[in-house]
Amino acid sequence: MELKGNPDYAYAVGVIRVHEKELLNRERFNRLAETKDVEDLAHLLSDTPYSEGGHDETHSDMVLWEGLNREFLRAVSLFSTLCHDRAVREVVFLRYDFHNAKVVFKEKITGETYENARYPGGNYPFQVLKSAIEEDAWWDIDPGIRDILRRCRETIEQDPRPLHIDHVLDRAMYEAILARAEAVPAFVRTWVVSEIDLTNMGAFFRCRFAGESKSCLLDALIAGGTLDAAFFEKIWEEALESLPSRFQHTPYRRIVKKGTEGFARESFAALDRAMLEYRLALHRETRYMAMGIEPVISFLFFKETETKLLRMILVGKQNRIDPEILKEFIPNVLG
Repeated sequence: MELKGNPDYAYAVGVIRVHEKELLNRERFNRLAETKDVEDLAHLLSDTPYSEGGHDETHSDMVLWEGLNREFLRAVSLFSTLCHDRAVREVVFLRYDFHNAKVVFKEKITGETYENARYPGGNYPFQVLKSAIEEDAWWDIDPGIRDILRRCRETIEQDPRPLHIDHVLDRAMYEAILARAEAVPAFVRTWVVSEIDLTNMGAFFRCRFAGESKSCLLDALIAGGTLDAAFFEKIWEEALESLPSRFQHTPYRRIVKKGTEGFARESFAALDRAMLEYRLALHRETRYMAMGIEPVISFLFFKETETKLLRMILVGKQNRIDPEILKEFIPNVLG
């Protein structure tokens, strides 16, 4: 993938290079996973931006959740400040909008509140999306997104299972993003297409592992990737050990090999980690660019990944999950 860069973003890249030095490395994540409890975790993060503004040891988990949200919002704000391209901002933030839409639907169906699952970022504040979906208060929502979310609501009302909500909104999200693909740089389009492929691969393996029917898979697949529905239909009944060879001429053979090895232990950790490592490798290519919007986008992705991993570890400590299990999800190389 050739990344030429845009001289208008020379200053922005300089700012990003400074902030990249704050990213946590794998060694730090392994140490965080090995902490004995939330208080120990909070102590180990005390010299990072995630602990700013609070050191209450009696409420360490609350302080950490606040720190995670605050630091992610800071990264979102930095991206918004440095990204002058409205189309790029909209495409990047649509991922957060549709994630939050999932949370809105699941909260409505269960009657519970999932505050820690909400993304503190996006084109629309969470409450604006919630009011639009639940009360038809669409005034602040783009007409195109409004129409897509209305269609999603009709479909979800017919089948409100959580997995179905995920499938419906994932397809809708990429429909919205691909409709804007021509207005963004080639790197963003490459990133989006790879995300569709990875999402479809994840759906394929999870449906297979769960013993679901082929129709369940077809319901989950998203159009627009390099691997179409016909490809997945063709390999649906193949033995797991033969699947890596079917991905031989794609960029994803290593992912599939790692994933199938993990299934022997009835774990998706190897698959999920291999997918994350693929994503990180794609974004690390922008480290060689002296100018352009690409490093600005990638830094936000690195920060998003970092906060996701920290959330996973925090939840693991709250639920006393074995540190070795948590470490299985930590990629070999981070931002």
